[in-house]
Amino acid sequence: MRRVIQSTVILLVLLMVASKAAAERWYTIEVLIFKQASLAQGFEVELWPETAEEPRDGLVLGRGGSVRSLNRSGSVQRVPRVQLAYGGTAARLRHAGYTPLVHTGWRQPGIDRDRSLLVAVAGGSGNSNVRGTVRVSLSKYLQVDAHLLFEHAHYADAAFILREQRRMRSGEMHYFDHPLFAMLMRIIPYEPPGGEYIPAAEPAAPKESAPNEPDEITPAKTTQ
Repeated sequence: MRRVIQSTVILLVLLMVASKAAAERWYTIEVLIFKQASLAQGFEVELWPETAEEPRDGLVLGRGGSVRSLNRSGSVQRVPRVQLAYGGTAARLRHAGYTPLVHTGWRQPGIDRDRSLLVAVAGGSGNSNVRGTVRVSLSKYLQVDAHLLFEHAHYADAAFILREQRRMRSGEMHYFDHPLFAMLMRIIPYEPPGGEYIPAAEPAAPKESAPNEPDEITPAKTTQ
């Protein structure tokens, strides 16, 4: 009888530890959105639908926050630019003729889609800008929902949409493609050593959608 009780207690302790570990699974998300080097070709090859669906309002990342604030369920914390890993990638893209529009990152818990938050992303350079939302959720796998709208001053009556849902594995860089702009994204597990974030090295190459999971890209023309 004593052995049965001891075994039961050990099992309960293990279940509690596993449950706590699952509840404290956090991730760092990094996003780099850039304008393609040649817009003329993108405008020529695409046929734009008549209407554009506006992205929903998302959580705007502030500059404050501390590691302690991560204990609140559903919270999101901005990662300072100097702690992001894609600074070198942004510089190389700029040197190659591409134009970085947004480079941002945040930390959040891995929670289901119903409780995960839409995070607002927005930025621009010169006569181009992009805005929209990114949602990261976790069930059996990580899932990204991206809804981005690209605008250009020379085409004031048009807006171009990239909208996609994609499964991702932590640690992989993924490439979300569009003829006019694109997004690089990576999700990595986050465990603060003593409350200090250490960025990982840049991955070598991005992952694209599998052939049986094509991108859902819906560029569109707005109506006046």
